Amino acid sequence: MIKKAYQTIRKAALGGVLALSLLSSCEHPTEPPNNGNNTKRNSAPSVSLSVSPKSGVSPLEVKLTASADDPDGASDIADYKVVLKNRSTQDSVVFSKNPLDTLISLKAPQTHESITYDISAYVKDKSNASDSKKDSVVVFSSVPEVSQQLSLENFVDIKSSITIKNLEGKALRKILRNNQLIKQDTLKEGTYDEIFTSQQKGKYDFIVSWQRAGRDSSIVKSIEVPNYNPELNTDSLNLDIDEESEKTIVLPLPTDKNPEDNPVPYISITTSSDKISLTSDLSSRSIKIKGLEDKVGDYTIEVLFGSNEAGTASKEIKATIYDLLDVSGVLEDNEQHKRWPGIVKVFSSNSDLTFPPEEEISYIGGIVVDNSGTFKKQFPFRIKDLEQDIFIQARRIENNVETSYIRTIRMPKKDATNLVMRVVPYDGLAERGITPEQFRKFGMEVGAAGMWPIRGTEKNVNQPFKFIAISKQYYRPNEDPGFFSQQQAEALKARLLDPNDLGAWFNGYIKDTSQVRIFETAEEIFKEGFGILRIWPKRYINGGLASVIERVTPFDGYVDLGDIDIEVKDNGYLVNQFGIAHEVGHVALGGSHATEMPCDYTIMQVNLGYCVGSPTARWADRKLAKAIYEETYINGTGRFKELKYFLIDSDFLDLSWLKQ
Repeated sequence: MIKKAYQTIRKAALGGVLALSLLSSCEHPTEPPNNGNNTKRNSAPSVSLSVSPKSGVSPLEVKLTASADDPDGASDIADYKVVLKNRSTQDSVVFSKNPLDTLISLKAPQTHESITYDISAYVKDKSNASDSKKDSVVVFSSVPEVSQQLSLENFVDIKSSITIKNLEGKALRKILRNNQLIKQDTLKEGTYDEIFTSQQKGKYDFIVSWQRAGRDSSIVKSIEVPNYNPELNTDSLNLDIDEESEKTIVLPLPTDKNPEDNPVPYISITTSSDKISLTSDLSSRSIKIKGLEDKVGDYTIEVLFGSNEAGTASKEIKATIYDLLDVSGVLEDNEQHKRWPGIVKVFSSNSDLTFPPEEEISYIGGIVVDNSGTFKKQFPFRIKDLEQDIFIQARRIENNVETSYIRTIRMPKKDATNLVMRVVPYDGLAERGITPEQFRKFGMEVGAAGMWPIRGTEKNVNQPFKFIAISKQYYRPNEDPGFFSQQQAEALKARLLDPNDLGAWFNGYIKDTSQVRIFETAEEIFKEGFGILRIWPKRYINGGLASVIERVTPFDGYVDLGDIDIEVKDNGYLVNQFGIAHEVGHVALGGSHATEMPCDYTIMQVNLGYCVGSPTARWADRKLAKAIYEETYINGTGRFKELKYFLIDSDFLDLSWLKQ
């Protein structure tokens, strides 16, 4: 009987409805023997049934207990029978000789919301007397768990994550774009992580549906791939050009994140800049940029791309026309203002020294000047990349022979155009037996230590030149009785206004009568302040004395005040006509005495007492004054950086190039 019970339990388990765990009990109580002398009436057995729990979700494990009592003794019980029945499956029957104490597993398929199991327990004794009990268990089918998440990645990739639990069958998935089915498949229990790449623009609906107990359930998630405007990446595009140069380049292809909108065409390529000319071919995306003459700086190209259907976009492409170093002008001599052939050389340096060493000087290039005396060249160097200063040097050269000193201009790096490079010619040197080196030494001794801002071209100087003041009395009349007679004062004024006499020291710039004024007293002059060359008559002095003042604060390199004490007689006339010419030379040129240049050519000789002839500026004096008071001198271009407006001999009397 035990073997038959196990076979029945196995059959029920395979049916997916019932599983039993059988616990059997074998008791054989001793009953009094029946000798046949007495007749005993049979008593019916009584069965008891217990099931727990009474309800739950499939699969539900239920404890089932069936036992019986028999007044005639336990040995009178013949067998037990438990019957399980429901409306969807066949009955399951368990037979046993012993009481039942077991676990059964009850299921409800998802085709039903719930199933009720009716459980009946039967007991029968050997006389076929029986008893039964009934109970029931309600099993609810399990509820599927479905979740879904959508996200947009890389602009057009849709990431889908679906998790399905407790689903006995399969779920149906549909994917719609703009309400049109684009994909359908079935999914069973599990997890699905997928990425749908390069999706077209539109609204996407992901629908997962399933059934339970004859009813449809679904979960819907939606996401949209938007319409993106096209884009243009110009990070690697370089439209920079050099001044007056041209460049042909193929523009990059615009792109659209929406794959169906590629390739993206150009609609227009234009510019509003007045610095370039622009030609373009839309089909090949090729453009040609040409810088216009003398145009530098930033410029912009405007591009429009896309389509009306997919969307359009525009972009400004900014670029720069780099200023190349332009040097142009004329080469003249400073005496006749005649144009000459020669050479112009250009250098650059980061040194702040007045005379940078050669290793700190870079040679940019040279320009050969023809007989027209004009020069113009654009050097292939971007100004922004040059060193802080540029030096421009020029020299007259005739038939391969150097016939002038070198004129030097120092200026911050920028274009140097429309220059007038006036050089000091060697004219007159050889005829007088003077070498270029000797005249240069003379210039270093007596000139270029300072000058007056009298040319009318100086800008931003601290103290402009006002006039020359002739005082008829000494500035300390109580200490010295010197005075100029009216006739002597008038004579001095006339000489100072004469460009061939004392006026030669200033290269003829003192020519207006208001520039030389006669004062009766020193006090009147003192009221005028700076910007004055003052001439004082002094009785007790041996010859004369000259001095100039350049105020340290503020400092610009120009002379601010000059004084000449000149010896006079008791009658108010000059003791020595040579003395006034000599002292005016000192305050005009700001230098010292000549040691080698003979008196025949200069009145600035250290041994003035041996000089004879005309008591005025002589040939070398006038040649030097013309060089110092040259009208084309550009303020702030002297090579002496510490004195912004200071001109030194090496600016106009150099014999060697900065770098050979």
